[in-house]
Amino acid sequence: MLSLDAMAEESNEAAHYSMVSQALIIEGLIAANSGLAAHQPEGWGWALTVVSPLCTSIDGTGWQQLSGVSICMGMGQYNAQELSKDKYSTRAIFEKNFVLMNGLLATALIGDQLLEYFEAPEDLSFRPTNDAGLALTFNKVF
Repeated sequence: MLSLDAMAEESNEAAHYSMVSQALIIEGLIAANSGLAAHQPEGWGWALTVVSPLCTSIDGTGWQQLSGVSICMGMGQYNAQELSKDKYSTRAIFEKNFVLMNGLLATALIGDQLLEYFEAPEDLSFRPTNDAGLALTFNKVF
């Protein structure tokens, strides 16, 4: 029979492995995205720009959705407009994308931690409209 201490220790180990595996998966995805961008920066950039409105489907408040769209669109346009094989080598493009994606992820994680201490405005939302557009809405109940 397991004691409560042994079960708690197993739970902590499982959480630690889960965190490590999540970090490895995320870093692998970032490396894969950076690799795709390094081989075809313009095509990858336009692809990110086109799919950026899909970021509104994430769970969260309007600010989180808006920041997801902005990050995806910004990364896409950075790759499509700024990074080209004429200016940068494949390795340099990979490094720039890898550092940028990790920096954005770190910023998002820090922001999530800070938002635990501050109340985020819930009356702002970012929603799709009927005519296939997007609208930033402000709702206030009087």
